[in-house]
Amino acid sequence: MRYLIRWVKARFGTFDLLPVYFRAIVHRWHDVLWGAGVLAVAFVLWWFLGTPSVRTIAWYLAAVMFIAGYYVWREQHIRLMPRFTVLNEIRYHRTPTLDGGMSVWIQLFPKCLTKAPIEECSAWLREVRVWSQEDRKWKATDMNESLPLGWSLGDEKHLPITLQPENEKRLNVLTVHSSNKMLIPVTYPLSLLWTNYVYNNKDTFLFDITIRGRDCSPVDIYLTVKVGNEWDHPIVNFISKPEASSLSA
Repeated sequence: MRYLIRWVKARFGTFDLLPVYFRAIVHRWHDVLWGAGVLAVAFVLWWFLGTPSVRTIAWYLAAVMFIAGYYVWREQHIRLMPRFTVLNEIRYHRTPTLDGGMSVWIQLFPKCLTKAPIEECSAWLREVRVWSQEDRKWKATDMNESLPLGWSLGDEKHLPITLQPENEKRLNVLTVHSSNKMLIPVTYPLSLLWTNYVYNNKDTFLFDITIRGRDCSPVDIYLTVKVGNEWDHPIVNFISKPEASSLSA
């Protein structure tokens, strides 16, 4: 008996938000019952032009209650669905280094679009292409294997993180050090192909980046990267997804 009483008290305690729920239902009820929807308009016309039975009215009110409840649930469900984007903004974050020099980190700004965190969020540099002025196309390079990018002040192996709403971390894409002024992708591991075969301070590169998280759609980003007039300010710009006709092997 005591167990039953405790069970009842525990269950009734979960109904503390019923007044809030009923207010939301009543608000949606009004929208559905007298709103501009097809169901409401058809029923109102029928009411004035005919004589619906009590049973029909009861079924209509039950349907309205169901639809109102659905909209209340849907609003909360969408608010908690994980979705994110990347702001159209490039940050040049300068910081001193232990050797007495300076480095600059080129960063992106992922942004949660709902109140839900993005779990297992990771970013990848899928490939690097180089612009061929002669062919007027983006040509493939030896940097053609997906590598993880690093989060600002994150794990050195660039492990996935949880992207928290209104507390997001920046994503590192490139770094430049004052000693050699060379553009270095912030990947783990950093492929020697970049330094030995791909990089040239005269070329313009295309960075194909994807950011992914659990239970949400990925965000794909395309950046053009080129050495600037000042070592600590490379030229980095967002572009739309290149068309197939602009790519070559």
